[in-house]
Amino acid sequence: MKYYEISVSEELSLKRLEYKYAYDIVDGMQDPEVYRNTLKVPSPYTLQDALDFIGIVKEFERKNKVQKDWSVVFEGKMIGGIGLLYEQGVNSHVSEIGYWLHKDFRGKGWMTAIVTAFAKAVFKESDLTKLKATVYSFNKASQRVLQKANFHSEGESLKAYKKDDVFIDAHVYARLKA
Repeated sequence: MKYYEISVSEELSLKRLEYKYAYDIVDGMQDPEVYRNTLKVPSPYTLQDALDFIGIVKEFERKNKVQKDWSVVFEGKMIGGIGLLYEQGVNSHVSEIGYWLHKDFRGKGWMTAIVTAFAKAVFKESDLTKLKATVYSFNKASQRVLQKANFHSEGESLKAYKKDDVFIDAHVYARLKA
């Protein structure tokens, strides 16, 4: 299996997810906004949660022989993550993506650059022809990231998710391989 890094800028790169980043993941996941804007991230988020997540990713990659998740690295520290969900299987032409960025690094345009570089690299290195992202309707910042990264709206899905006994509407975005 081939693992690949993705250069985003001089200061940012996307690297293979490793156990050495576990404490960085825990630090980033303490932000209530990460919990609010994701479906399956627990709160509080523990070191064991991070270790379990890394282990699940590594086992998936070993079993399926595809890279699934990348660490967003700045000055040797993991400050975010981005990955492929493969919800329709690894042989499908489409995959949903998910991402997060540490609160200290938001508002700099970095997530747009990360998503843009990620999509270009995934289309180049894989057989995927469509990337999708589903974003809670109240998460306007993530919607702007996707729009700026050349994802187009495929519409709104009402009551798409249920979290903490509350139904959440979501917007679906997609980007096609050129």
